[in-house]
Parts: sequence; C-alpha cells; structure tokens
Amino acid sequence: MNIRFNVSLGAWRGLRVKTALAEARNSSEPLLGALSVEHVQICPQNPGNLTPKDADELISDNPDVKFRLHANVHVEDWTVDADASTYDRYPDYFDRLVEVSEAFRSPAYTWHAGHRKNASLEDIFENTRTLEDRMGIPVGIEGMYPSRAEYLISTWDEYEALFRSGVKYAIDLSHINILAHQTGERKDHLLVKLLSSDRCIEIHLSGNTGDSDTHGQLAHEPWWWHMLSCANPQATVFTEGGQTRPFFF
Repeated sequence: MNIRFNVSLGAWRGLRVKTALAEARNSSEPLLGALSVEHVQICPQNPGNLTPKDADELISDNPDVKFRLHANVHVEDWTVDADASTYDRYPDYFDRLVEVSEAFRSPAYTWHAGHRKNASLEDIFENTRTLEDRMGIPVGIEGMYPSRAEYLISTWDEYEALFRSGVKYAIDLSHINILAHQTGERKDHLLVKLLSSDRCIEIHLSGNTGDSDTHGQLAHEPWWWHMLSCANPQATVFTEGGQTRPFFF
C-alpha cells in the first residue's frame, strides 16, 4: 500500500507546536512505520494560542512542511466548542482562525461536526460551505461517532447524508470503528464510497477498542485497513496515534 502517513501533532498531546514537530520528525508507529512531516496538522491538543507571527516563524524554520489547522485549534481567544454547529456563535474565534490559517498558507481546514443540540445537519453543511467560501481553501466536516455527547454525523444514515450533501469531509476511521462497534453494523460499501470520493480531503487514523476515542497507535491491521487502497489519492492521511503515552491496538 503506497500511502504517506503524515503526522497530526495532536498525537503529542500537551506539547506546543514547535516541540511536537521536533518530536514528529523522527517518529514511527508499529503498523505504519516511519511517519512523514510533508503535511502536519496542528490540533486543539497542542496548547498555546497561535498567531500569524508564530506561523511565519514555523514556516521559516520548517520550509519542507505544509501546515494546516484542525478543529478548535488554539488561536487567540480559543474556545472549546467552536465547530461546524456553532459557527455563528463565535465570530471572533473564526476571524482569528481564518487569519492564522492564511498566515500558514494552509491548503485545507477541517472541523468537527459538533453537537446535535446546537444545529441541524443542513446547518452544518451550510456553515461548511460558507466558511469554505470565506477561507478560499477546501473546508471539510469530520464525522463523529455515537456518544453521550450527542454528536452530529454519528449514525450510518448521517454519514450517507454527508456523502449526499456535496460538502467536503474528513473520514476518521477510528470514529468509524466506534460506530461499527456500538451499532453492531458495518456498512463497508458506504465507507468505500466515502473514502474514494474526491470530496474526501483527509483521512485520520488511530486505534481503539470501539468503546471510546482513545487515539491508540495501530499495531495490527484493523478491519477497515484494506479499504485504504480505495481512498481518494488526493486525500491527505494523518495518523493521530498517541505518541506521548503510546498504547497499541
């Protein structure tokens, strides 16, 4: 399987971006082997409010890296639940997100679907289209999984609706594993459709036992592994397997 596995700095939970990136340059995982820093995703697990100045310095120090932001990443006035369901609620946060993303010259941005109490499916699809127009880069929704948090895009029917919506998206295969485990149902044909579409702009990998999103490193091929061969070749693949406190699945 000829896939480049890029690092999500969220795998270095609690480390600031500069420190996490230094660690990432010599990182590996049992199943994936040596990891790539051609594309690097900055995540909310990395503390420190990013500014355009930080972006300039990181680009200058790491000219070989393409940076992109993910979810409610820490920018100035970071907020915990800024996502596709609360876009209208946090205008200052998203103003700064757009500014910092532009400073990083990011090729794309992905955000979480958010909570059912805050929006409908059509709301988050429309918010994604709006933010994509505003940022001028691909913006995708990351699908979620069944939880007491009552996430949007956490059922197979909602993943089907995401596919039909026409918006871009990220498929987190560890989230799909939770969905399959919690429902006792796999929809391999739908998953192949989602992965192979040109609207799939990111694929996220990590391991879990199907009970919660524990971000384990992958040591063995999971049930969805062979489906990666069908993935959109233009999608960027990120591993989120925890590096600061590794455990394996």
